[in-house]
Amino acid sequence: MRFNEASVAFVKSVFTEVLSSQIEHPCFSDKFLSDFKQLRIKDSTKIVLPECLQSYFKGYGGDSGKSSVSIQYEYDFKTGKILDIDLTDGVRNDHFDAKSKVESINEGDFVLRDLGYLSSDVLMLMIKQKAFFVSRLNANIAVFDRNGERFSFARTYESMKSTGLRNLDVEVFVGKGKFVPIRMVLSIVPESVYEKRIRKIESKSSKRGYKTSMETKIRNRFTIFITNVDSTKATLNDIVLLYRLRWQVELCFKHWKSIYKIDDIPKLKKERFLCLLYAKLIVIVLNQQLIFGLRNLLYKHENRLLSIEKCVKTIKEKFLSMYSAFRTRKEKDSIKIIYKITAIFKENHWIETKLKKIGAENIISILL
Repeated sequence: MRFNEASVAFVKSVFTEVLSSQIEHPCFSDKFLSDFKQLRIKDSTKIVLPECLQSYFKGYGGDSGKSSVSIQYEYDFKTGKILDIDLTDGVRNDHFDAKSKVESINEGDFVLRDLGYLSSDVLMLMIKQKAFFVSRLNANIAVFDRNGERFSFARTYESMKSTGLRNLDVEVFVGKGKFVPIRMVLSIVPESVYEKRIRKIESKSSKRGYKTSMETKIRNRFTIFITNVDSTKATLNDIVLLYRLRWQVELCFKHWKSIYKIDDIPKLKKERFLCLLYAKLIVIVLNQQLIFGLRNLLYKHENRLLSIEKCVKTIKEKFLSMYSAFRTRKEKDSIKIIYKITAIFKENHWIETKLKKIGAENIISILL
């Protein structure tokens, strides 16, 4: 088979159709974050490509590769619906993506994102759209107290340390010129975490010929969250727990690479590469529909959460037989394979509880 622009257009159109035709699964619990419509979790992952593709997909060079593609991915944690999958050059940053797609966020949505996506402009737009968010605070964003004075992280750290306070909830303004009223949650990190952060920062600064500022050092004494969710809807501890759910998107990327091998790209032409990548994304979307649908259904009956990783591995093993049954378009065959997969999931595909670790299942049970 020859791969050309027409081939790419066809496979991409199938991908777009699959993405737009997702089944609307109900949330796994009506009580989970019932004040919010969607829990939108977004991040990006980069795939290093062969250098022969650098004229089409630019990379930063070095370990990041001369050619790379960035995949922007967003999904609703409550239902499992994929809200966005977008391919861009590896050099396109998350902040640009956030500004270009902020209009897709709806009133009542709850947004969880890493600090790379947010700026004072994006925050203002989300507030204007009556959406809610929790994010870590970007070190480049200025913080002011309610009197309009620069917020002193140094004084705050000394005060918290002297009183034995580990967490603090405070109302502040962020941004320059355009003050955005925001709720800031500070959590002091262990000394070992602080030292690791500083070593990493100073190593980068040294390579660039910079000197690490005292402001940067003192800010790294904290994990800093910002949100516009009122404390009556989410306590300080709720905010910290909610942000941990953002790591679920990192687990998705892990599955994409370790199981679907989405980053296993041999030397090939652009058209063949794009067809291959879109084909893998089609499989991911179809499989996620099935897995999250069963996750939500079984949680209602068993009050337990399925391990997405275990489910993905099983679906991959059963993929050919499963979709062969679907292709017959015989309802009896489709129902039979769904029942079979459901039985396998119920038998031994639950999330395993890990000592001293708070996972998604623990967070859900706490927030219900």
